[in-house]
This record gives sequence, C-alpha cells and structure tokens, in this order.
Amino acid sequence: RITMQSITIRRASSEDLAHLSYLWHEKTLLQNQSDHRFQLMPDAPLHWLFSAREWLTQPQCAIWVAASDEALVGYLVAWVKPSAPGLLPEKMGVVTDMTIAIHDPQSSGTARLLLQVAQAWMREQNITVMTASIPHRQVVEQAFWASLGATRWEDTLWLKL
Repeated sequence: RITMQSITIRRASSEDLAHLSYLWHEKTLLQNQSDHRFQLMPDAPLHWLFSAREWLTQPQCAIWVAASDEALVGYLVAWVKPSAPGLLPEKMGVVTDMTIAIHDPQSSGTARLLLQVAQAWMREQNITVMTASIPHRQVVEQAFWASLGATRWEDTLWLKL
C-alpha cells in the first residue's frame, strides 16, 4: 500500500469492481469518440465487471486502485505473461488497462503511483520488462509512457474482414 498526498494505492477487492467498471466504461466511451473501432456491447460494463472478478482470482494478474478520500479515482490491471516461444525474457509484465478519473483534481500523479506499484510487483516476480498497448489516438497516454522512457516496440494493425 502506497499513500501520497491524498491518494492511496491498494489492491482491488471485489467490492471495488462496480466503480472500476464505471471508470472503464467512461474511458472507453471517450476512446470511441476518437476511434469508432472501440465499439461497446450494450451491457459492456457488466461484461468488464464479470471479467475483472475472474482476474482477481488469477495469481498472474493484479489490479490496483487509487483512492482519494475513499473515492476511487483510478485503477491499473497488470499481468505476468509468457513471451513468444524462444524469446527472452521468458516472461514479461503487461499493463492491459490503466484508467484515471481525469476530472478529479486529486488525481494528479495517480498514474505514476499506480505504475510504481505494478513495477514493484513485477520485480518481485523477476520480471525485467513491461509492455503496454496504447491506442495511437490517445496522445496523452502515449506522452505519459514516453515520459517514462517507454519506446515503440510493435504495432497492432486493424484489418476489417
């Protein structure tokens, strides 16, 4: 558990998931406005919630929440996953989702705090590299990762069939 200013970072619990689902939905709606390939199912938040409930049971997954005055203002989902066969390192850390409630004035610095906790968790498992997939049109997220020294590695291409 890490506390800075009025932000506390802790592991997520099942009681947090409904609000995290709301934050996820809010972020994804914004992503849809800039890129219509982010299409939501009618009950998308419920699907996310059920998936996150399962993730909480997986030892190779960790979800952290950022709380400000007991209100959740962000979260991060990280995994330890195997690398492609024959490549080193054999395992890597993967941040699959990070969402910050940008409308909350207390949320400044929250992304860095969440990421520091995820990095510490990964190091405890002898993970030496981390990846994150950031949509090209999310320039603030791209800039955040670049500010940490992250470099481009692979591109995911979209092909409609």
